[in-house]
Order: sequence, then structure tokens, then C-alpha cells
Amino acid sequence: MSDAAGRRADLLSALRRDGILYADESTRIVGRAGERASWMLYCWPLTTTADGAALIGDVLVDALAGFEATQIAAYGFGAMPLMSACVLRGGGRYTGLAVRPEAKKHGTGRRIDGAGDKGRKVVLVDDSISSGISFTKGAAALESQGYEVEGAVCLVDFSRRGGAERARARGYRLKTVFDIWDDLEMPRTDRPPLYLRCLPDRWSDQAVPDGLHPADVARLVAEHLVDTGEVLRPPRDFAEPEQGPGGVWVSFRRIADDKRLGREGFWHFDARDADPQRDVVIATARTVKVLGPTLTREGLAQLKLCVTFFSELEQIEPRDLDFSRYGIVARSALIPAKMGGALPNTQLYTSSVEQYRHARVRNAKIGSYEPHTLFRHEVFKRPEPGQTWPAYGEDQRLTDAWTHVPGLGEQLTRRVRDVIAAHEAGSEPAGTALPDDLVDPSVTSVAVSLYSRGLIGCSVSGRGTLDELVVGAARWALADRRFADRRAQSHGVDTVVVTLLHDRELHGHVSIDHIAWKMRAGRDALMVREGPRWAVFLESVLSHFDIGKTQVATDLLAKAGITGGSPAWSTYKATSWATTAERTYPLEFGGRRRDGSGRVSGDDLEAIVTHLLGRLDGAGWPAYEISAKNATFLRTGTAARCLHALAALATAGTYAGREEWSDAARPGVRFALDHLDDDHVLMLPGHAGGPTADAMLLSAAAAALPLDEVVERAAPIADRLASWIEPDGMLLGPGTVRATAEQDYLPGIALLALAEYALATRRDVPVDWGAALRFYRRRFAEVHPWGLAGWHGQLWPVVATLTGDDTYAAFAATLGDWMCERQLRVDGSFLTDVEPAGPGLYTGFLAEGLAGAWRSAAEGGDALRFAEGWRAAMGFLDRLIVRPDDAYWAPRPDFIVGGIRNQPARYGMRVDATSHALKALVGGLVAEQATQPADAVTA
Repeated sequence: MSDAAGRRADLLSALRRDGILYADESTRIVGRAGERASWMLYCWPLTTTADGAALIGDVLVDALAGFEATQIAAYGFGAMPLMSACVLRGGGRYTGLAVRPEAKKHGTGRRIDGAGDKGRKVVLVDDSISSGISFTKGAAALESQGYEVEGAVCLVDFSRRGGAERARARGYRLKTVFDIWDDLEMPRTDRPPLYLRCLPDRWSDQAVPDGLHPADVARLVAEHLVDTGEVLRPPRDFAEPEQGPGGVWVSFRRIADDKRLGREGFWHFDARDADPQRDVVIATARTVKVLGPTLTREGLAQLKLCVTFFSELEQIEPRDLDFSRYGIVARSALIPAKMGGALPNTQLYTSSVEQYRHARVRNAKIGSYEPHTLFRHEVFKRPEPGQTWPAYGEDQRLTDAWTHVPGLGEQLTRRVRDVIAAHEAGSEPAGTALPDDLVDPSVTSVAVSLYSRGLIGCSVSGRGTLDELVVGAARWALADRRFADRRAQSHGVDTVVVTLLHDRELHGHVSIDHIAWKMRAGRDALMVREGPRWAVFLESVLSHFDIGKTQVATDLLAKAGITGGSPAWSTYKATSWATTAERTYPLEFGGRRRDGSGRVSGDDLEAIVTHLLGRLDGAGWPAYEISAKNATFLRTGTAARCLHALAALATAGTYAGREEWSDAARPGVRFALDHLDDDHVLMLPGHAGGPTADAMLLSAAAAALPLDEVVERAAPIADRLASWIEPDGMLLGPGTVRATAEQDYLPGIALLALAEYALATRRDVPVDWGAALRFYRRRFAEVHPWGLAGWHGQLWPVVATLTGDDTYAAFAATLGDWMCERQLRVDGSFLTDVEPAGPGLYTGFLAEGLAGAWRSAAEGGDALRFAEGWRAAMGFLDRLIVRPDDAYWAPRPDFIVGGIRNQPARYGMRVDATSHALKALVGGLVAEQATQPADAVTA
């Protein structure tokens, strides 16, 4: 063994012996987020002794041998003795720097102290790297004062926590000596299966009778446990066969208001562990234990119970998530004891992306870079006989099956048409009364909304038979005084919407934040009441008014005239249908419900472009956002997004041979060029600019302007962008430092703009494409950022064409593969981390990247997978595009038709939502043409 290897082995032994501090009665350990921990890395017993400091110094100096740096920096208190040890044991090669989290408040006021030399590279040293926060802050502090940071050397790597990955992704060298799990052998916490830990210390001598309903079993167990403190033995069978191979959970709710007081249970990762009768008993006992000693027999009488069985846990890929049908479990592969689940079709959220985040992040506390396994399962609820239970948490096809009965919407809306005809004739409604059994008993109210280029009447009826509810709501809507002037100016009712309010959930006297958290955006109606004051908003209010859930609740209080006190809140599931003179159709999120069979296609090209053309002002500049409810434009915003729209317009014109579309894009681009300052920085009044806007201006100019004008007016922008590129290929915008510079959107946009400019003008740009490829390929391998995937999927096929080197396109294929692996089969959206509220406009942006990958594959490989992914993304965009049936409610339907919404649940339409979708559509159509046989005929 070499001397260096021997010293490393000695240090490893010392760290195992003295470098871990364990929590006990006298030592409380708290993590960065405030959570309790059982142990922590604690190097002070070594760094504060002569032998320990020398040992650490020798090992770190050996690790530093591959670095050019001769300055060693310590950020924070714990790193200081490590820096000193390296200086002392480094044979005179190194000097040290001490970096404070903040500048000193007295004395010199410095943040960095030591014999600093900004001409020599710096390496940071620390005892560990986990999240990388300390390294990033230290590097940023040094770089902001002119030092060049080469990287870091750390004693211990808390692997897969993101710190090492983020550092390497920014081009830093990183060397760690030990791994906390593999070398120090700290336990990757695991426990016996949870059901084993739920088993009672001893069973009662009595058993639950055989042949009972599962919820009746749960009640007997709970009563006996409350009375005696003993757990009844399981029965041998239930009244009907039940299976729970994936686990069992038991819930207690208050009968009076449906408030859940407790829910406990467990999953079975090995179906052979399941025993449904035993599992119901011990899950019930666990729930009672969590509710605590205050639970009495009298208290139990005020509660209702439900037993939930899970089917066998099926391990899945991320793309197999389906929130409408399956519950999920996320389990850490690094620390198996970390796990969390989320039910399907539940309150709080409406998408698979949100369900996944709820399970992985909120419940399991699994980090972004932590490997984990996903499972899905079906859910089967068994509430106590005679008790109702909220219609959530199961397959939507079960809970809401009655809302999909053919002809239901036609019967309801036809009855409203009877009332309208009778109103116009001054008579009683003709036709047959609606039978009560036409709908589910959970329906408690009916709303009728009338439209004619905007809302002209709306009312909710909550008393009587089904027919009385519908007829009453229709009559009151026709007499709605709020819209009397609009009705007088209209030519009658164009569209009727009937909404059934069902499955009411009482939330009681809760805060606005709480009710906003519980309400499903665009799916739930909301009611508030205090004394005689009350008001209701239908589910479409959030969608049509494009407001958040908190704003919905706030506006509802104002509508009800409630200004204080403690109002009570309720939510309702809302199911709606619209009918016009031609057809009746179900609604979702305020527009026509999609059945999943449609997709945005070449047939939509004209409508999308027409919408964009309608947003242009007299200077040719597009409106940033649209207010659909008011038919007005918002003409201030982000310049880069408006420029992207102009580039998309020009690209569509080139593809379709529609010169008028390209012509329409040119004035806006010239308008922007006219607003460059002397340094060729875009300074557009009323718009946020910055490097991203400058880069997008170059891209738009290359797409829209004649060649000679591009060269004359855009060349200085290209030179400026190229100057931001570092020798290693990293793009650093002006005024930024390597440690903190945004590295996914701006670099992708700027490099793509440079490539497009070079391709359009056939002029060389001073870019080392090979270096840029190596840097961003390494970044993607380390941290897999979605922003990088979308832009670089477009970039590298262009570079391949520009250089004639097809190897550049291979990275686009890598990105395309990765995106397809995370594209949901159920709707074509992507499991991203950039849209926490659920998928929306970013699907169009990522589809641009897929189209680029497909186009490059068309020139050298099988493009089937990318073609399928692109078409699936176009299927999701069908949920976002506004078609005529979605615009029935708008004052100016033509104003919004053809536009792309930011999210399915809301009618906000930022300009780049439409432009990304347009560029993705054109990119896919180009790729589709490239893959067709030369003699193919496209319909």
C-alpha cells in the first residue's frame, strides 16, 4: 500500500470512529430544513487535533494534485480548519482564502480575507457536499470579486443529493474522497414492512365474527380497542371476498360534516405479505392509536368508517402515471424507508404531474436527484353500509360514471330550452318533466347559465325535485337583473349551459388559503355562507376569468357581501353541458371536454396563425397577453416571448408558402431593431428585455428578414452573443458568474439564434460548437434540466446542417429519447419540474425539441419514436387550443379562437403559449414530410 493510500485508509477509520455524531438525550440534531436527524457528519474531533488535522490535510492535498489551482478557499466556519490543514501540509504550494457568508460589519468590511491573488485559480475545500448550497455560495462570492474558481475538493460526498451533480453541470471540477454510504457505511435507513410494525404486542382472546362487511369489522375492532385496550383477532372471512395485495388503509370521518379525523394503513411491496382480514384489523388499530386516548365509545358513535383496499403494486415507468385511474407510491431507492403515496381522482389537484409531486416531494420527501421507484395500484373503497363517502380517491370511471350516461346532457339542456320557449311565448313549459332518477342522488343543486356573446343570465337552484331545480334555475336565469341590459341587446340565447352540483364537501370555518388548497381548479364549484349571506361560484369562473384559486375565494366573499366573521365553505363537484342550435356537448374547464382522440394538426395552422395576426398592433408588435373575458389585449410583458411569436409567424409562412404571414412578421422585428441602444441591447418601452430578448431578436431577424437586412442590422447582435461564450463552451450572460448563471434557457436560445443566423446568412460565427456540445451534453448528463432539453433539441440539428457534421444531431436524439421516456401515455404531456400546477404551455415548447430530434433522425435513423411522441404532444395541445365550441361564453369568440391557453383549466393566453405550439406544429410537419416517400401524397 502506498503512503497516500495508507493515509486515506487511516482517515477512513478515524472518520468511522470519531467523525459521526449521533443524537441522544443530551444531543439534538436538526437538519437544514428543521427536521430531526439521528446522526450527522462531525469532523471537529479530527480537525481540532494535531494528528487529525495533519491526516486530513495530507489526504486533501493528495486529492488536490490534479488541480491547477494554488489557492484554497474555505466558505463557512467548518471549512476553515480544512483550508489551514491543506496550506500547512501542502509543501508551500498553497495559500488560503477565508470566505464569509456576509461581509464583515466592522473592521475592514471584507467578505474575503487572505493573501488573495486574482491571477491564480481557486479551489474550495469543505468537509462534505450534499445539496451544494455552500459550494455555490462560496464560488459565487469569489467569482463576483474576480477570482476564477476551478472547483472543489470535499472529504465526504452525500451522493445523489444534487450538490456534486450541480457543480459538475456548471463546468467545475469536483473531487471527493469518500462516499457517505459506500465508504463510511452509514445505514441507508430501512425498516421491516410496515404491517409487521403495526402488529399488536398481544392479541385479544376474542375474535371478530366471520362474514361481516370490512367497515363493520373496523368498527368492532375500534370499539373493542377503545373499551379494553386490546386488539381483536381477525375474522376468517368477510361477507364478500376482498383482496388487498397492495395494502389496506382505514379512514374515520365525522358524520356531521364529513371531516376526516384520521387515516392510517400500509402498503405491501410484496403481495405475499397481504392478509386482508388481518390487515383491516391492524390498520384500524393503527388509526385508533393515532387518534389518541381522547377517542371514546361515544366519540366513535359520531364517526363513520371506510376501509380502502389497494390492488397489487405494479412497478411502472414515469410515463405510465394516470391520475384519473390509479393511486401511486414513490419509494426511494437510496433510503427505502422514504416512501409516500397519492390517491387518484382526489381533491387538491387535477393532473398526474401534481399527483406525482404530492407523492414524491410532499409525502415521501424524496429529493430531485434521489433515485426512486414508482408503483401504481387500483383503489377499492368500502364505506360503512348506509353511510355516504366523498366521491374522490378512486377510479374516476367509478365515482363519476353516471355523469357519462349517453343522452343525459341532452335531456337536461332540452328541458331548459322548453323553459326558454315558454318564456318567449308567455306560457308554461311544455315537454316531459325530468325524473329524479335521471341523476345521482348526490346532486343537490342545478345551475343554468345563458350566453349570447357573453353571459346574459345565470342562477342556481337548490330546492325541489330535479325538474323543479332545472326549471327554477332556468326561469331565474331569464330574470337575472344583473344582465338585463345585455339580454335586451341580444338576439336571444345562443348557448345554454346546465351544471349539476353534486358530492358536496363541507369544509367548515377554514381560511381562504385552506379552501383554495382544497378546491380543484376548474372542476369544483365553491360556496360560502355566513348567516343569511351566501354566494356560489361555478367551476367555470376560475377558467373563464383566468384567476387563481385564492382569488376565486376572495372574490366570492365580496360577491356574498361577507367582510368579516368566520364564514363556512363548501365545494361541489360540478358537471356541465352546453347546447347550441346545432349540438350538445359536455364541458370541462369551461370549454368542450376532449375525449383524447383529437390533436392539433396541419388543419389548425390557419386558425393559429390568424389568431397571432389578430394580436399585432399598428407597428406589427404582438400583444403579450389576452383577457378573454373582456376581449382586451395586454401590451406590456416580456420582449423575448413576443419576438418568439414573430419568429414563429415567419417560420409558418416559410413552411406553408404564405408570404403574407412572413410579411406580417417583419414590421415587428424591425420595430424591435429600431429600439436597440448603442451597445445593441434591446430597450423596448413597457417590456422586460435582457440577454434573452437580445438572443430572441437575432432568431426572429434570421427567420423573418431578407438576407441583406439580417446581415446589416443583426450582425452586431450576433457578435455580442458570441462574446458570451467561454472557452469551455459555457455561455455566460453579461454580468453573471459561473456559479449562479442561468444555464438552460438563455444558453439554448442564444446558441440556437447564432446557429440560425449563421445558417441564414452563411457567415461564420466565432463559436466552438464542439466545446459547446461537450459542455451542455455534460450538463444534461448530470442534472437533466427540462429547459435545456427543449432548446437543445432544436439547436443541434441546426448545427449539424450548418457544419455538415451529423454527429451534432446525436445529442438531439439523446434528448428526444429522454423526453419520450417522461411523456405521459395518458395525455401526451410531460412529467416536468417546471409546471408545478400541472402541464400546460411547456408541452408545446418541449414538442419543439421533439420535432427537432425527429427531423434529425429523419436524415439518419428510425424516427418512429419521436414521431409518436410529437403526435402525442399535439394531442395534449388539443386540450389547450381554443376551438369555436370552447368560445361560447366569450364576448368576442373570434378574439380567442385559434389561441393556445397557458393551462387546460384557465383561459389565460400568453403569446408564447401560441407561438411555441405553432413552431412545434410546423417543426413536426416539416419532419413528417422529410420521412415520407418521395411519391407519397398527403391529404
